Amino acid sequence: MKNARIWLRSGLGLYSVLVLWVSVMPVRVAAAPSGADKIIHFLMYFVMAILATRVMLAGSLSRRVLVGFGYAVLFGLGMEITQIFLPWRSFEWGDILFNVLGAGLSAVLGKVFYERKIAV
Repeated sequence: MKNARIWLRSGLGLYSVLVLWVSVMPVRVAAAPSGADKIIHFLMYFVMAILATRVMLAGSLSRRVLVGFGYAVLFGLGMEITQIFLPWRSFEWGDILFNVLGAGLSAVLGKVFYERKIAV
């Protein structure tokens, strides 16, 4: 159990660093199709919420899901605020919305599937 926790925390840490790097690096706006960045935001924070929920090995399912969701949303908000200070990036409310939607879907699906697994 202790090894699992170390691997999960390491995975979340590495994934968070990857998202941080992607969020602050310069990008070419013309390189991506319109709306593609919103899909990327949704998927990045969907995965982050899953990883953050899995790190919480103790506590009720609701608490673990809430912590995973909260971690992903606050991390995303922090990245958007950081982008205010980067001349090659910009703050966008739409990015925050898709971060929240991705983390939220992860939380809902995690709770539903885990509870269904227990009930079977």
